[in-house]
Amino acid sequence: MAAKKRVTVNLSDDEHSIMSEISDKFHLSLAWLGRRAIADLIEKYNAGPEQFPNLLLSHKHTKTSHDADRRTTTTKRH
Repeated sequence: MAAKKRVTVNLSDDEHSIMSEISDKFHLSLAWLGRRAIADLIEKYNAGPEQFPNLLLSHKHTKTSHDADRRTTTTKRH
C-alpha cells in the first residue's frame, strides 16, 4: 500500500458549520467527507480535464447560490 499524505484545509465558519451538520446528520467523520470531496473532484477532472476550468468557474457560481440559499433557510439541529 502506498504511503498516505496528510493535507490540512482551512474552512470558513460557514463551511465548517455545514460540514459539521452533514457529519452529524449522516454519522460520517469530517475527514471522510473531505476525502470524498477530493475523490469526487479528481473523478470529475479525470473524466474531462479540458472541462476542468469550467468546473471551477461553475463551482464558484454554485457556492454563491448555495450561500444565498442557506441564508434564507432555517435548519433545525438536533
